[in-house]
Amino acid sequence: MLRAISALMSRGGKISLPAYSMLALAFIGIALALYVAHGNYTGQSLWCPILDGCNAVVNSPYSRVFGVPMSYFGFVYYFYMLALVVPQFEFWAAKSPAVKPGSLLLLP
Repeated sequence: MLRAISALMSRGGKISLPAYSMLALAFIGIALALYVAHGNYTGQSLWCPILDGCNAVVNSPYSRVFGVPMSYFGFVYYFYMLALVVPQFEFWAAKSPAVKPGSLLLLP
């Protein structure tokens, strides 16, 4: 356990809170996008704890772009966010020296 924690420490021995936050939000976003996509694909009603109307939004004509449900776009977006944050952790860089932290970030 201690080895896993030390492997997740960023450069300089400090744990990068924004990296952990982005990792957690990416996993939550992927899970929610998959949940909504599954509900949209199977036609099951979604559980909506805050406001009623999630099913009305998912079934509206505005919930699709070129016939593709918006939840699929959300999945791709959050998967890309996950791909951006994973190289920030030392355990990834140690396994694949060709991928350096931030190398997937495309800046001009």
